[in-house]
Amino acid sequence: MAMHKPAHCKEVGAAAEVCVRAVAAAAASARRQASHATEWHSTYGAIIVGMKPPKMGSCALCLNFRPLELSHFLPQGVSKRLRSPRGPVTEPILVTRQVSISTSNQLRDHLLCSSCEKLFDQRGEDYALRQMNNRGRFPLLDRLRVSPCLDFSLREGVYSGSALGIDTEKLAYFALSVVWRGAVHTWRAADGQNVRPINLGPCQETIRQHLLGRAPFPSQVAVVVNVCTDFESQVIAYYPTPRLGIPGMAYAFLACGIHFTVFTEATDPSVRRVCCVGSAEKLIFSRNIKALTYRAYGKLAATSRPVGALAGQ
Repeated sequence: MAMHKPAHCKEVGAAAEVCVRAVAAAAASARRQASHATEWHSTYGAIIVGMKPPKMGSCALCLNFRPLELSHFLPQGVSKRLRSPRGPVTEPILVTRQVSISTSNQLRDHLLCSSCEKLFDQRGEDYALRQMNNRGRFPLLDRLRVSPCLDFSLREGVYSGSALGIDTEKLAYFALSVVWRGAVHTWRAADGQNVRPINLGPCQETIRQHLLGRAPFPSQVAVVVNVCTDFESQVIAYYPTPRLGIPGMAYAFLACGIHFTVFTEATDPSVRRVCCVGSAEKLIFSRNIKALTYRAYGKLAATSRPVGALAGQ
């Protein structure tokens, strides 16, 4: 039997139906939002988590607390120039007193902020790299070979950098930046051993100020640049090492055919006269240093053990 509902009962029922629909809509909206949230997290969460936060610290050059870049001891471009385009071993061969290994790994660590990295690049590094031997193309040596020497009586070629338009100040800046990096940080080689530290003494702060552009070229420092005429020195690089048997304290390093000697106690007038910045002609030399390169390599190779791809060579 059908029953007749009063009017107020119909109103209550309609209201209840509206409430039920509202609750259902709210639940559906919540499920959609949850679904979107899950999708967002699954889509972007891994990227956010996967990005390493920047390494914060005090930049060794400007001393400001900033995100630090992975700075190289020798520029990355040096390693690139030492790669072989063909053959069983294509990566550069790193030789230490313990091991000899073919590796693309380079000595790098968090040392400089991005601004100081750009400063190094703009004031010397980019220019120096473009002058180095690069798989048979050696712009700086090619320039000297077609240029007149200042003195033909010497076994070494002596050239005026200023007369030839060679920016010896950028070459010197690059040399100081490399030696300074070895003084302010402990670098660890591929064999796990620390590279021998450099002691710049009282001129370390003066060099830092010069690298920042706040001071002129240090008066107690001299940089001598030799462009290597021998093939062996054009395909090798080594980190700064002390030079013995010469006036004052000095560190030398080789980078793809350009040999730099940085004197940190350049009190001897004979040293100042051959500095690529301090000399009147901005002197630069060409020289066969094969014997010196072999001697440096031989000291390491005598105790070095080939590993990895070199073990069967």
